[in-house]
Amino acid sequence: MRAVIVGTSGHYEYAFDASKCGVKVVAVAPADESENADACIKKFKELGHEPVLVEDYTKLLDKKPDIAIINSVFSKNCELSIYFLEHGISVFCEKPCASGIDELERLEKAYKESKERYGTCYAGMFGLSYEDWAETIRNLVSDGTIGEVRMAEAQKSYKLGNRELFYSSRETYPGTIAWTSIHGIDWLYGICGLKFDSVYSVQSSRENCGNGTMEVTASSIFYSRDGVIGTVTSDYFRPSGAKTHGDDRLRVVGTKGIVESIGKKVVLIDKDGEREIETHSPEMSIFAEFVSEIQGKGKCRRGAEYSFEVTRAALLARESADTKKEVRF
Repeated sequence: MRAVIVGTSGHYEYAFDASKCGVKVVAVAPADESENADACIKKFKELGHEPVLVEDYTKLLDKKPDIAIINSVFSKNCELSIYFLEHGISVFCEKPCASGIDELERLEKAYKESKERYGTCYAGMFGLSYEDWAETIRNLVSDGTIGEVRMAEAQKSYKLGNRELFYSSRETYPGTIAWTSIHGIDWLYGICGLKFDSVYSVQSSRENCGNGTMEVTASSIFYSRDGVIGTVTSDYFRPSGAKTHGDDRLRVVGTKGIVESIGKKVVLIDKDGEREIETHSPEMSIFAEFVSEIQGKGKCRRGAEYSFEVTRAALLARESADTKKEVRF
């Protein structure tokens, strides 16, 4: 199969194992004037591909791709996805899938029509859920080790660093809840198996080092009618002296125990005591799983319907913070 990369502002590194999946990256095209494709092309050449630079992304169709790896400036990704889906090309796209509910609905419609006409597939770049610690917690939850899940708490903390200009405006940046907290929402849904009926969020852009309207703190609490609670917090105040750029944490509370991950280590607490659990990686990476679905060999766990559901939850959580009101799903 042949793949093209559209835009270079996101996590195209999720496709670094493309050759192992039988996929050849044949071209890279910037989709915004702020993007430079040199580093992306260099990296994929080092990985054994021979991508060429294409200045106009619409000309990527001449390369007859099977897959479009879309990761441009956030505000453009949805329209880019729709464009390639309408041309019968499967899409592996940076999250969030859309910057607004109206956009998301148009994307869902385009995907459905493309699926029916061409058999195309779609997946969002929720690659953090495929890390060893996440897969280990998912297995502990799914096999009933901690009993019935009653609460889950997810944390995302990053160093602010030097952010590109498009982070400074809601017109080009979907908000920290939609960009960062969406990972925690993915964990609540895909790792903990939770579903919610309402959400209430708060956010603040104070002390954001001059990054326009970019929020640097955000917190969302999700709630279901049967009393299950999920919380997601995000911040950009991780000190520059920290050893790692990000600090991901997840704590899942069940009726028979608690499992949590800090620093990629998984700890289980139950009636037998407290102990660290050996982590295990999933059978396939997110990109390999996506390719497998295109080939009709399996189902990508972060495929179209799932990616749309998590994106919708993130957008509703952002709406709650913007309006300072509880939002029902």
